[in-house]
Amino acid sequence: MPKISEVVVCDGLFLFAKQEVFQKCRFDEKMLKKFHGYDIDFCLQVFSAGYKVVVANHLLIEHFGACGFNAEFYAENSKVMEKWKKQLPVGSCDIQGIWWKKFWRG
Repeated sequence: MPKISEVVVCDGLFLFAKQEVFQKCRFDEKMLKKFHGYDIDFCLQVFSAGYKVVVANHLLIEHFGACGFNAEFYAENSKVMEKWKKQLPVGSCDIQGIWWKKFWRG
């Protein structure tokens, strides 16, 4: 597995960005009021602005959170889907260990 994989979005535990990226792509505090969805929305903003979204596969982090998939999770992520519905689906995939990359735009 490569140390870094290019993706479109990630469900974040440990997100970081250069200051210039974060100044252009901010957490949507007007739309998202709860704990969920901010990471996916942020990644879609970053990707749509032409920056790369990557996962560092060589970092080992153990997450002890216990949020789960509850009504709040689905409500907040529904807002994200509604906001981005004209651009979705956007994706990347790894097929049988061979990295194939294709980005779809609606």
